[in-house]
Amino acid sequence: MKKKQDIRHRILIRFTEEEYALVKDNVTKCRLFTQNYFRMLIKGRRPIESPGDDYFELDHNFHKIMINLLQISGKAYMLNMKEYGLMWDVEQAFNRHCTRIMKLMLRLKIT
Repeated sequence: MKKKQDIRHRILIRFTEEEYALVKDNVTKCRLFTQNYFRMLIKGRRPIESPGDDYFELDHNFHKIMINLLQISGKAYMLNMKEYGLMWDVEQAFNRHCTRIMKLMLRLKIT
């Protein structure tokens, strides 16, 4: 279980309109709360942009397809079908390809 941080200090920072707009834009792109965004910067970590909604929709669709493949292979196993081995191979290949596609999308920032 994560220990709750003892946060006692507050810093007031003033920004120009242009600086504030940049901060808000970056916070929105990273899908972070402003305080978490600044905590990452203070700790020397550069927040990265969150993938777009299309990425998460694609990930959700891959997940649904994977569940269907698992159900099909489970049914084949229950029926003691010889094709179960083939289904397992297809499932594993699909999983590898999905992982590669998602990594490429993140690298190319396709949204």
